[in-house]
Amino acid sequence: MSGGFPEGTLARTALGQLMATEKTLDGSTLGRPLLELVRLHVSQSNGCAYCIAMHRAALAETGETAERMADLPDWENSSLFTPRERAALLWAETLTALPDDASLPAPVTAAFDADEQGELALAISMINMWNRLMTGWDMAPAG
Repeated sequence: MSGGFPEGTLARTALGQLMATEKTLDGSTLGRPLLELVRLHVSQSNGCAYCIAMHRAALAETGETAERMADLPDWENSSLFTPRERAALLWAETLTALPDDASLPAPVTAAFDADEQGELALAISMINMWNRLMTGWDMAPAG
């Protein structure tokens, strides 16, 4: 289906459950600023204009600076990101690209406990799924 959200009852029910999962993740110990940073970066990697616009705005609401958002696509060469953020972005890129060796990078295990690693992996998986849904439904950013 393209051109908008599906109308069927099953699809609407499933979307509601996915949104509930997102609300649960938003309450995690990772914090909304880190989650939105990861969501924006994955959306940039996947080229999902709808999600890029949504998560750029959400990240700005958390107080994120325009300079850091501009540096996000090149985070590896920027000094503006903390070791914890860098670890999260590395894990996001690994799980998005799914290389042959998608094992947990050492910086991730150093920066996040086991529960946080699971929460982060779920958040990364969810934004990858949303990118695919929004692109498949031909959703365009507002405005």
